[in-house]
Amino acid sequence: MTGRQWKGTAFGGWKSVQDVPKLSDKVLLGELPIDKYITHNFDGIEKVQELVDALKSGDCLRGVLKIGKYEPVEAPKVTVLKSQKVCGGALKLVKHWSECN
Repeated sequence: MTGRQWKGTAFGGWKSVQDVPKLSDKVLLGELPIDKYITHNFDGIEKVQELVDALKSGDCLRGVLKIGKYEPVEAPKVTVLKSQKVCGGALKLVKHWSECN
């Protein structure tokens, strides 16, 4: 291979500054269910090495390490009423309730 370069990517060709916020928006709107990709859960900071070993072994797709007690707060329900593709993105009409609105 003369005069060519091979380069790897961390996000499969996605540009992190532009595209990671799009991914997080999809997760928050419920369009991308990430819970089904979590294959291992570990409780306690002392389980860090077990999590690393599971990731290195190839058995673990995504692992979650719970460090301390966490009381989840129910997020306000967001419902996508309409979605339309516009200029390489999406325009969404959503219905939600929040304390500030």
